[in-house]
Amino acid sequence: MEKIRYRCGYVNGIEVDPEGTRGGLCLAWKQGVSVTLRQFSKRHIDVVIDDEETRGERFPWFVCGDFNEIMYDFEKKGGAQR
Repeated sequence: MEKIRYRCGYVNGIEVDPEGTRGGLCLAWKQGVSVTLRQFSKRHIDVVIDDEETRGERFPWFVCGDFNEIMYDFEKKGGAQR
């Protein structure tokens, strides 16, 4: 995950390791932003962001990965039964 973070131009980051070949999280930010880790688990990362220039503004975020999840049984095609 660190290599991907650097390739995207993010020097700083917090990573939660995957369990085996599944899961894992990464929160990345550019230099000059102060991020304080509050808590984390295998499903979330909770931080406080302190940046003088953007105090009080909402920060953009994105989620990426292999979200192989379905909401309804009719969406499932093949594989093991749920």
